[in-house]
Amino acid sequence: MAQAVKKAAGCLGIFAIVYAVLVLSYLAAVKYIPNERISPALRRSAEFFHGREMAEYLAKNVTASRRDNISDPYLLNILYYQDPSSPARSIAGAEYYLKEDTGTTESLYGAVMNDPQPNKEYLRYWHGSLLLIRVLFQKFDIIACYRIFTAAAILLLLCVLGCLSYLECKKEIFCFLASLAAGSFWYATISLEYTWCFLVMLLLSLTVLLICRKEKEKYLPAVFLAGGMLINFLDFLTYETITLTVPLLLACAYLFKKGCSLRETNRISLFSCIAWLAGYGGMWAGKWVFASAVLKENVMLYVTGHMQERTFGESVLSDNYLIGTFQLLKREVFCLFPVDYGGAGAVAGVFLVMIAASFCYVFRKKNPDTGKVRLYLLIGLIPLIRFLVMRNHTAMHAAFTFRALSGTVLALLLAMVQVAELPLPGKGSGRGKKK
Repeated sequence: MAQAVKKAAGCLGIFAIVYAVLVLSYLAAVKYIPNERISPALRRSAEFFHGREMAEYLAKNVTASRRDNISDPYLLNILYYQDPSSPARSIAGAEYYLKEDTGTTESLYGAVMNDPQPNKEYLRYWHGSLLLIRVLFQKFDIIACYRIFTAAAILLLLCVLGCLSYLECKKEIFCFLASLAAGSFWYATISLEYTWCFLVMLLLSLTVLLICRKEKEKYLPAVFLAGGMLINFLDFLTYETITLTVPLLLACAYLFKKGCSLRETNRISLFSCIAWLAGYGGMWAGKWVFASAVLKENVMLYVTGHMQERTFGESVLSDNYLIGTFQLLKREVFCLFPVDYGGAGAVAGVFLVMIAASFCYVFRKKNPDTGKVRLYLLIGLIPLIRFLVMRNHTAMHAAFTFRALSGTVLALLLAMVQVAELPLPGKGSGRGKKK
């Protein structure tokens, strides 16, 4: 009992420290970076979006290649109206300018060029990512930020791959890269909205692998607690579960590789999931407690109304739950690579599934470890549960929410490695050996 109380107190301490660091950093950025310093970058960014369509496709008819020119102009519009003389209120009660007969791109342009009064609130989102954008906009515009985040993603990806290689996790490298390919992550940094989950996923993956290498896996729940808080602070409702599933699956694979028992790995995984959910939910609630305190009004009724709309409100799906669920999953799966690339891509996708099934049958192990397979598959179900809970939001935004399925793909591939094993030259059957 005393040990449980001690651990709970430790988690609360971590939560309080991370919350304070994130919120105080955001307040400081708004207060101490004057609007005059970010105005040139905002002007160049508004000119970049001026005249563009709400959605641009970098590859014809490929949903995953869509650049979202709605969310990023919204974000910069809010940034423009932040008031350094009232940082707390600027954060809690975000406002922006919207010209009714134009879209978000032209509204941003009109706001930056003409400086009208804000006429819309954006309370339902509390974008901590503006902390980073405000800091970067002192020197860089939106195009430069896209490039910076792309470089950061590449660097983190190389670090994760290097770490896996050092740990001799060759099969896990293949599974990891294949799961990223399924999510078309080469497009992940074309919009700020898609960027944060990818960066945090890579950062957490690298962190948990280093922790496991040092045999400090008891600290994994604390890492996932902080990770859940960080992704909720930066982002809300894109493909956030990937920051839990992919790092946790890589950690489990390495723990199994170095001989950790199934029982212990199950325990670590359970507490890591609970910690991530507590961090994500706690940060979400903490945002609205902060907003209520600053604005001196109960904002939870407003927030819960939007949540209801995104769960079981008016939907583009069938009213029949089973049919609607099928439609939802179809939307998500059809955005995966290579299925997203038209008829030929769909055929290639079916072909890959058939190859994987054949691989599992031909090279199946006599006694596969079903406990490990079960754990991988349970973690892989997490994105699907999220889809069903936030079904309306998921259906409306399948163009980016589908990337959460990369965690499911990774889980399936790791499970496949447990079920079947390709005989290598010089091993097992003696193929490749000299007589």
